[in-house]
Amino acid sequence: MRVLFAGEGDLQGPARYLAGAIADAGARLTHRPWTARLTLADVARVDALILSDYPRRRLADAVQRRVAERVAQGMGLLMVGGWSSFAAPFGGGWQGSRLERLLPVRCLRRDDRRNVASGVLMRRERAHPILRGLPLDRPPILCGFNEVRPTAAGVVLLSAIPLITRAGGVALGARRHPLLVIDRDPRRRVAALTTDVAPHWCGGLVDWGRARRTIRVAPPVDITVGDAYLRFLGQLIRWLGNIPS
Repeated sequence: MRVLFAGEGDLQGPARYLAGAIADAGARLTHRPWTARLTLADVARVDALILSDYPRRRLADAVQRRVAERVAQGMGLLMVGGWSSFAAPFGGGWQGSRLERLLPVRCLRRDDRRNVASGVLMRRERAHPILRGLPLDRPPILCGFNEVRPTAAGVVLLSAIPLITRAGGVALGARRHPLLVIDRDPRRRVAALTTDVAPHWCGGLVDWGRARRTIRVAPPVDITVGDAYLRFLGQLIRWLGNIPS
C-alpha cells in the first residue's frame, strides 16, 4: 500500500507521529511538507492521500480534480484536523473547495478551531472495522478539534464530548461533536478525523493503550506511543487503502 502524506513540517517535528503510524501500518510512505505543492504525478501513484495541516493554496484546482478522479477510482482520502485543516485560518480555508465536496463533512464558514483546556472525551457512536479491538471503554482525552458538519452521506463513528468541571467532580457535556466521519458508500474510502494525531490537540490519544511502543520513523527520528494509538491509526490507514486489518 502506498500512502502520500501531505502536510506538517519535516519528519523531525510533529509529522513524525503520523509518519510513524503509516510505517507501522506496513504502508510505503511518501511525505510532502506543507511548503510543497502536490502535483498530478504525486496523486496518480498512491492508494491513499492523507492531508494533515496542509494549506488549500498548495493544492491547485487541476490537482484537486485529479484527486476527485482518483477517489472515484478507489483511492482513499483522509483529512486530519489541525490549525491548517478544514476551515482553520492558518492556511486551511478548505470551505467551498472541490476537495471539501469529496469529504463526508462540510467546513464552517469561519474559524472552526476548538481548543478545550478541560478536554473532550472520545465516544464511539457505532461499530466499524476501523474501531475493532480498541479499548473504547477506556477512551483518551483530547484537547482540541475542528468543528465540522457531517453531510447526508457522512457516518459518524466517533464523537468528541466536552468535559465540564464542576465543584466536586467532572461531568459530560450535552453536545457531541463529530470526531471521525466516513462516507456511507462502502466503495468510497473517504474520511475526516477532526482532531490532530500529534501534540497538543491529540492530548492523551498519543499515549492510548496499556503498552508503549517505539517506532523508527527515519534515522535518527523515533516516536514512542501507546499501542492503541497505533492500532487505531493503523486500522484507519488500512481501511483507506481497502486492506483488510
